[in-house]
Amino acid sequence: MKVLIADDDRVHVRMVSNYLKQRGLEPTTVFDGMQTLMFARRTMPDVILLDINMPAGNGFEVLKNLKASSLTNHIPIIV
Repeated sequence: MKVLIADDDRVHVRMVSNYLKQRGLEPTTVFDGMQTLMFARRTMPDVILLDINMPAGNGFEVLKNLKASSLTNHIPIIV
């Protein structure tokens, strides 16, 4: 399962990423809103873990854009 982790806190990202890897999942990490949109559209993850407070497009803007697109609106997002 591909998991996109979108969070600007690198310590938190590393911790969550390691946890997911230990359970056989495939995490990809991004650190701002624009990266989140680009990676989600390019890699089509199975789920997105989304931080609300990020630079270059906060989580609310990212969520709105992902759900407005027919390409990504089916992806579950955990905020």
